[in-house]
Amino acid sequence: MGNIFALKRARKAAIGAAVGALVAAGLVSSGGGAAMAAETSPPPLLQRDENVVTSDPIPTVQIDDGYVWAQTTIGSTVYAVGKFDNAREPKAAPGTALTARSNVLAYDIDTGALLPFAPTVNGVIKSVAASPDGSRIYIGGSFNSVNGKDRWNIAALDAKTGELVPGFVPSIGGTGVYALTTSGTSVYAGGLFTQANSTARKNLTAFDTATGTLLPWAPQTDQQVDAMVMDPAGANTIIGGRFSQISGNTALRGLGAVDKTTGTVDTAWQTPSAINKVRITRSAGQTGVFGLATDATGVYGTTWSYGAVQPTNLEGASPPKPAAARSAGSPTASATTTASIPPARSSTRRATPTPARPWACTPNSGRRRTATPKPSLPIPGERWDTNPT
Repeated sequence: MGNIFALKRARKAAIGAAVGALVAAGLVSSGGGAAMAAETSPPPLLQRDENVVTSDPIPTVQIDDGYVWAQTTIGSTVYAVGKFDNAREPKAAPGTALTARSNVLAYDIDTGALLPFAPTVNGVIKSVAASPDGSRIYIGGSFNSVNGKDRWNIAALDAKTGELVPGFVPSIGGTGVYALTTSGTSVYAGGLFTQANSTARKNLTAFDTATGTLLPWAPQTDQQVDAMVMDPAGANTIIGGRFSQISGNTALRGLGAVDKTTGTVDTAWQTPSAINKVRITRSAGQTGVFGLATDATGVYGTTWSYGAVQPTNLEGASPPKPAAARSAGSPTASATTTASIPPARSSTRRATPTPARPWACTPNSGRRRTATPKPSLPIPGERWDTNPT
């Protein structure tokens, strides 16, 4: 019996010594798992660089009571417009550290701090655009007074002081201006209206930026325009909204391009037929393009659909490619998005997207689906290349 116990003790000692040697060699985990080689290098993950935007929160001025409809940037200054009476300091508790602002404010893009820019506007502002030289911003909405002076739904403000720009006093009559864009000495406006400078215009118009004189540019839509940008080539004005035709062309449902000088519809711009086969005839006004943005290579858009009689594939995010508008595919739509930002390219700049509202929809089953856009795109959007390849 004594010999048996001695043998057991010897075996235990030998096993303990062997395990100790393996642990010392790094071949056995401390949890007793399977043997593995010691890790000598970091895992093969994509490392962040200056071209990747992080998800780290950056303190930014807040709206305490109200909402922001649109933003534009000049240098390191962001101009935000909407419907609000005050701004709250970054990180301050709701209802504290408030500074009066009247539907428009400016903040520093790097620090998030509120800037002294403080015009007063007596109604909601739904659009804002910077002049090409960065000296002024244009605002559009539903208002009739800016800084105590008559301005009907459109105005130009000095980008530094917030004062009205002298000599620019156009007027737009109707429900309001919902979209603005600029090119050279022209500013283009879209929305829901019937006249500009007392001349008949239907939802689209343009003015000379120096004098406010009405330009002959006069395409028309049957329903409101919600977004406008200049194409990267600078020849066309891209128009988005809930309309079912532009100047009688019913192929341009919710999206189209018109010549920036003549207003003539660009029938060669085939993006609408490539990205939407929405049967909008029975769903007029219930489906459309809500936001547009551009960079040097393409046009980006966000779309919506609500209460449509028939299923629609125009809601959510997809990256159609209309180099003469060939489709690059469309993902399953799952949310209505209300603004669009081109892919971010700098980790030093912040992105402040407008929240999406979830509404279900059924995409066209005949189109190839792709993955949800990567986080580097702050707001889901469709991308339309403008140069054929």
